[in-house]
Amino acid sequence: MRKLFISTIALMALTLSGNAQIKTPAPSPLGKVSQMIGLTEVKVAYSRPSVKGRAIFGELVPFDQLWRTGANAATTIKFEDKINIGGVDVAPGKYSVFTIPGAVEWTFILNKDAKAQTGSYSQEKDVLRYKVKSASLPVQVETFTIGFEAVKENSAVLRLMWAQTAVDIPIVTEVDNQVMKAIDKTLAGPSAGDYYTAARYYFDNAKDINKAHDWINKAVEMGKDEPKFWVIYRQALIKEKVGDTKGALAAAEASKALAIKADYAEYVKMNDEIIARLSGKGKKK
Repeated sequence: MRKLFISTIALMALTLSGNAQIKTPAPSPLGKVSQMIGLTEVKVAYSRPSVKGRAIFGELVPFDQLWRTGANAATTIKFEDKINIGGVDVAPGKYSVFTIPGAVEWTFILNKDAKAQTGSYSQEKDVLRYKVKSASLPVQVETFTIGFEAVKENSAVLRLMWAQTAVDIPIVTEVDNQVMKAIDKTLAGPSAGDYYTAARYYFDNAKDINKAHDWINKAVEMGKDEPKFWVIYRQALIKEKVGDTKGALAAAEASKALAIKADYAEYVKMNDEIIARLSGKGKKK
């Protein structure tokens, strides 16, 4: 009985410890910062250690040694479009950020292993190494801070600050290329998908069927190099509605053939219904 009692108490203790929900502030809390640079959003996530009366660079963070640029988990940077750092193009993605602080010059590193730690870091996975002079701050920054400064139309500075040291990393984005592509796309007019969506909406909501007919024909014509069975099926329905029986039959036959090739039985059946209806086979005797 005594052994059973002791075992029960031990089990209860383990259960209580496993269910503990007490939370305390992190010594180096998580920080996040993001900035639109041109048309590209750049996001940084990092832990923020504090000075707490300690000597930082050259002591707590040794010179000429790899530093995770923060504390705890890897500091990361993420962007959806290509950017340029110090004259080097970097592909879109999420990267871990490392630095090698020096008394005068730092090395800023992006590594394609976004979960890398100092112990698991591999230089072979670096996508960027950029050398930059550090600067002295007139006042002390107690908590490690990463932010964006000098934000312009297509550029900004990523600034690292801690204690009395600052490091600036220049970032440039491709605004002109993105804007030109958007202009070309817009001025080229609606896409096949735009015409299809408009035609379907008009048909489904009993609006101007002649407009729907014009739009679905444009959608099919624009997509003729890669025809879609669901688009041509919609064309068959609309042609039937405007009284173009011959055109509707041809569209239904074409849609059916594409649906068979795509192994899409539902559309094969729906096209068969149109064909039967228009050829008189679906009429009741």
